[in-house]
Amino acid sequence: NFEKIGLHCVRANHGSPCRSFKWRFRVEDISRVCSHQLVRHSIGVAINQQSGVFMPTEVTEDNIVIPPTVEAIITNDPQGELAQDIDAFIALSNKIVTNLRNAGCSNSDSRYFAPEAICTGMNIAFSPEALRHLCHERLCTKAQWEIRKVARAMANEVCKVDPRWKEFLVPKCILYNGCREPLGCGYFNKVSTNPNGDKVPAKIEERLITYKCSHCDTVLQAKDDDEIPGITITGTDGLERFICRRCARVVGENV
Repeated sequence: NFEKIGLHCVRANHGSPCRSFKWRFRVEDISRVCSHQLVRHSIGVAINQQSGVFMPTEVTEDNIVIPPTVEAIITNDPQGELAQDIDAFIALSNKIVTNLRNAGCSNSDSRYFAPEAICTGMNIAFSPEALRHLCHERLCTKAQWEIRKVARAMANEVCKVDPRWKEFLVPKCILYNGCREPLGCGYFNKVSTNPNGDKVPAKIEERLITYKCSHCDTVLQAKDDDEIPGITITGTDGLERFICRRCARVVGENV
């Protein structure tokens, strides 16, 4: 009876009966970009993040997070200039931090010049109400890939212990049977029904569209509901060409 009452409360979105306990997680090797998004969830959440004062501020291959889209753009950069610029930026950051430390600057102040891509970690605890809200917002495909990955991992760990939470730790469109955002991500509209009658949302990877700039050959990716990252123009030969926004700004539409 108690379990039945508790499940009824959760389904009715009454969070107060669950506020007496929290799920605790250890999150490692995420970027500072991701951690800044995580700490915005504060109600029903307890956070103890690694201090940058006591962490290495020198960037290496083992303590930096590079988004997959950036890796794809670097891979498709024929001249390799972008990869060289990123390497130069990291080298310059390391040089500045090292020189500041050698000059007597504290780690507290020299870390100002370390990139946000550097890794961090934290212990973080959520009440069921708070984790449910995190999943509602951060499992949406418009959320950034890294925090979406963290939210999915947290939900999976909870469901391993208690599968009954599976129906609640989902994007809000699945829970509310539709999107409440003025500009939705299209996730709910892409659901299909499998033989068991379960809703199976399309993976974000299945919705990526690739564009190649006709002027600089840069390859860009966007979701099918995103604003196209450039413009399509008709050339003097009557053929349509895709021009990335950078080329459109630099050389205009008369490419």
